[in-house]
Amino acid sequence: MTPFTIECTEELSALQEESRQAVRFPMISFLRVYWFDERGTARHKIAQGLNLSANGAAFVLEDPLPPATMLHIELPASRMTAIAHARNCEPRDGCWRIGVALEGPFTSVC
Repeated sequence: MTPFTIECTEELSALQEESRQAVRFPMISFLRVYWFDERGTARHKIAQGLNLSANGAAFVLEDPLPPATMLHIELPASRMTAIAHARNCEPRDGCWRIGVALEGPFTSVC
C-alpha cells in the first residue's frame, strides 16, 4: 500500500469540505433570480428549480453566472426569499446549471 502524499491529503481534505452537509430535495417550481452583472447592471431572470437544501440550491438559467456572484433568490410559490452566491456554473442543454450556497436561511415574504 502506498502512503498518501501531501498533495493527496490536501485533495482529500478539499473533498471532505465539499461533501454535502444537508439533504437535497427535488424542486420543480420556478424561481426568480436577481444579480448585478460585470458592468454593475441589475439583472433578473426566471429560472427552473432543480433541487433545494438548507445550505443551497440548484437551478437552470438562460445566462451563465460567474462563481462568487451574489444573488437574491425568490421562491414565488412559497413566498420565500434568500441571499446566495454562485458556487458553480455548467452548460446544460443550451442553458446553464447553477449551483448556489445560501448566505443564510430563507425568510418569509409578507
